[in-house]
This record gives sequence, structure tokens and C-alpha cells, in this order.
Amino acid sequence: VALTELSPIESLALMRWRPRWSHWSIEPYGIAIHIQIAAANGLKTVHYVENNDWESLSDAEKPFSHVRGRKADIWPAEREWRVVGDIDLSAIPVDQLRLITRSRAERDQVGSIFDRHVISFE
Repeated sequence: VALTELSPIESLALMRWRPRWSHWSIEPYGIAIHIQIAAANGLKTVHYVENNDWESLSDAEKPFSHVRGRKADIWPAEREWRVVGDIDLSAIPVDQLRLITRSRAERDQVGSIFDRHVISFE
């Protein structure tokens, strides 16, 4: 699961069709978690390093690091966060979660099941 610090509006600029893989670079669905709650649950920002610096990272740093690669300008724009292992959503108060959907119709449908804030891209 990819996590980002971007708001839904900010992420629109990164949504591109990727014909090589037959899918979008970012899907218009998500779960929003307040940044302070994310950090309290072990999520950390990803740091981008040059290929020759990777080996000098400690084992503790590697899960939160990524080699820049050839398209170095794209990766940092995602403002990615990671956690080692799973995110236990049941440990996060429901009123601190937001769901993100593609359309208003999906927002209304999900909102009828999930009694919390649901945001749509429309």
C-alpha cells in the first residue's frame, strides 16, 4: 500500500495513465489518516538516496528509504510515507479516518455504509 502526504487535490497532478502497465500511476481511492496519528502508528516519511548511498544505510533506515532512480523528480513529488508491517486501522479512532472515492455516487454509497466523512474527487 502506498501512502502519501498529498491531499487528494495535490495528488491529481501525479495521476497519469501508464500504458506500459495498463493502469493509472495513482488510483482515485484511499484512506486518509491525520499525519499525527500516522506518525504515532509508526509511519515515517520516505527519504530518497542516490544509488551509491544505499549500501551505507542502516537496516533500520532502509525500509524508509528509496533509491532515486532515473526519474528522480517523480518520486519525491509523491511525498511517500511507509510503515514496517501492517497498519492496524482498528487502532485508529473511526472519527479520525476519511475515505476517498472517485465519484460522488461512490461517495454517497460508501457514506451510507461507513458513517464518517467520505470525500470524492468530483
